[in-house]
Amino acid sequence: MSEQLQQAPDSPEEPEEKPQGSLGTEPTIAPGASSGEAETSLVGRVLDDRYEVLRALGQGAMGAVYEVRHLRLDKRFAMKVIHGELARVPEFVARFEREAMACSRMDHPCTISVTDFGQASTGELFLVMELVEGRSIEELVQEGPLPLEPALEVTRQILLALQHAHAAGVIHRDIKPENVMRVETDDGIWRVKVLDFGIAKAPAGGQGGQLTQAGVVFGTPQYMAPEQAVSTTVDARADLYAAGATLWRMLTGKPLFDGEGPVEILSAKLSRPPPDLEDHAPGVYAPALVAFLRRSLARKPSERFASADEMLAALAQIQEAEGGGLATRGAAGAWLARGRAAGRTIARRLGPHASTLATRIGELYTGWYCAPPGGWPQRLRGLVTTTRGRQVLGLSLGAAALLFLLVILPSMFVVDGALEQPGPEAPPARPGAKQGGSWVRRLIRPEPEPDAVLPEVQKRLTSVRVLLEKGACREASVELLNLLREHTRLAEAHYLLGATEICQRHPESALASYSKAIALDPRYRGDVRIRQHLEKLLASRKLALQAVEFINGSLGAEGLPLLVQTASAGKDLDARHRAVALVAKAGAAARIDWIASLSLDLEQLPTCEERCKVVERLEALGKPEAVPVLRRARDASVRYHIFRKRWRNGCCRKRIIAAIKKLVSQR
Repeated sequence: MSEQLQQAPDSPEEPEEKPQGSLGTEPTIAPGASSGEAETSLVGRVLDDRYEVLRALGQGAMGAVYEVRHLRLDKRFAMKVIHGELARVPEFVARFEREAMACSRMDHPCTISVTDFGQASTGELFLVMELVEGRSIEELVQEGPLPLEPALEVTRQILLALQHAHAAGVIHRDIKPENVMRVETDDGIWRVKVLDFGIAKAPAGGQGGQLTQAGVVFGTPQYMAPEQAVSTTVDARADLYAAGATLWRMLTGKPLFDGEGPVEILSAKLSRPPPDLEDHAPGVYAPALVAFLRRSLARKPSERFASADEMLAALAQIQEAEGGGLATRGAAGAWLARGRAAGRTIARRLGPHASTLATRIGELYTGWYCAPPGGWPQRLRGLVTTTRGRQVLGLSLGAAALLFLLVILPSMFVVDGALEQPGPEAPPARPGAKQGGSWVRRLIRPEPEPDAVLPEVQKRLTSVRVLLEKGACREASVELLNLLREHTRLAEAHYLLGATEICQRHPESALASYSKAIALDPRYRGDVRIRQHLEKLLASRKLALQAVEFINGSLGAEGLPLLVQTASAGKDLDARHRAVALVAKAGAAARIDWIASLSLDLEQLPTCEERCKVVERLEALGKPEAVPVLRRARDASVRYHIFRKRWRNGCCRKRIIAAIKKLVSQR
């Protein structure tokens, strides 16, 4: 699907009859034979005097999804319209509004943003959300099981969405591959979008017969947690079960339980343990991944992960371990793990375009190795009989030819990084000289260097920038701290961490992070964001001195304009004096607005003797512009009794009057 078709809760093409009785679920029945025709008639109408319905994107048991255009903003959205029969049930309307408000509070890159909801004048309930284009995970799986790395990354982003939703008090209840869409952003990075948050919850009480007739989606039997089949009260662990079932579907291409209908599938879930990944593909997956899925799919909620946070932490350990979730037992597994590591190294050395190609080749090889269980004979047959196998074979032959032309052949003539000129004229190597070897040897065994921005690291940094733009500073900070544990010398990560700490009102930590970023990459000295943050800190009496010291220690000449500004008009006395000293040391004292700076000194210095010295400096400037400042100092008074006052600068008031006369005469 090229559009947001999966916004519809359940497709009516294959209606499922929900079990009744002891299983405690409601039947999913379309609200009438003519319901789809009635909803299609919305195309061309204007709902709520704002949304023009352009076209239908999908139909479901509860309603339909349309592409609409906001008439005033001239922007396109997706609108979910609930069937009129359900919209006439007061309990359903109240529940819909409650869930829509909960969804509107969610703001996460992996969830669909809800912008509006309400009820049209003709009675239809509607929910407006962002319009995205992509393919559902179910569509991708129908073409074959996903390679391990993309499957784990999809699961990670699903859990991030659930983590955010559960924190907002929203339980999805219908996580499945059809409700997870893979969307490619403008910068070429793909992201998961979880659809239909909170709308598949049953209304509470009242007119049960009416609701049974219309049908309320409680979940999909293949991905529904066992307790969801026998009780309407479930918690967040039901979503974690569904996320595990979705991972199983991505890795194996098969449903978790087979059955002729929903009753048989749910009965199997309640009576039999779930299948084991090790039984499906013996020796292929790491024990940690097998245990992860086993715990995710436990029948009892108490035996599963307690929260999305805990499940995310376990998944991160699997992704970061050697093999990335693949078993490394035996020669084949060890060879595969080493090959993946070597591929990442070569991709980093060859640049971003080669990195993308290497990632694609790695996905094909990993999928070919993992997907067909049954040993190497079946895999070798798969090279010819399957589409993915033929892709792997073609890439292997092409890579071998490219390797020979670009690596092996040039390496025969490369010495110390330059082409050797054959023949007697070639100068012999100096005795004892250090031989650098060919660039091929340096490629295989690279020299140590600061942490480079790998493609996967760049994706994580991009996601952090998105979080910062959305104001999710705490989530961005956690992601950056995890990234810096692996890449301690990544300047951009330290820089973004400083921005998140400013956002969370931790300026001292932010200055330390900015300092590390500048030490690793001096180009950040001229960064606009750092300058803006420093201007705010310099305006604070509490933090101005720390900001001045940071400018002196980290920015160098790039920070001189900020020091001049602080020396001229800084509100904090100590920070202003420190900035004056630093500017004078840099030989730029002439750039300071001395009249403004000394005027602030006259207001802030505590003793009259210190203020008298400032008067002498103002007089020495010889500028008539200092006369208003001296007059304010002459007339400044303090009240020490209810009826009496005294001159604030009485110890040098005569000197101030004389200075005023002198400067006035110079006009």
